[in-house]
Amino acid sequence: MIVKKGGLVTARHDEIRDELRDLLAHVYSPSRIRCEPMINPAPMRANGTKTHVPSASSSSAFLNADRGDLLIRGFWEGSTDTIIDVRVTNLDSKSYKNLPPKKALERQEKEKKKKYCKPCEN
Repeated sequence: MIVKKGGLVTARHDEIRDELRDLLAHVYSPSRIRCEPMINPAPMRANGTKTHVPSASSSSAFLNADRGDLLIRGFWEGSTDTIIDVRVTNLDSKSYKNLPPKKALERQEKEKKKKYCKPCEN
């Protein structure tokens, strides 16, 4: 669990994502649930026009795009999308060893908000 990429962390992350998807499938039709949705795939400019988005054939566009883990159509309100992004945190790691669990999770929450808040608002 100490390694940040791959291995057990990726397996645990995917297990949580898949369990959430299965639970949501009992409430919503499968057509309302998507895996790994792009966050704001066509950003808007201040004047309301779409910015240039590289073509689907451009692999760098998809590699660099912000993605969530699950998208649910109509979760909070009809005709709106809710994107869930799962994060696995090892509270036994050195960086969190001296922090109470609540503070460590608050730090993780702040990092997520810093990364995704602006693209989600757009």
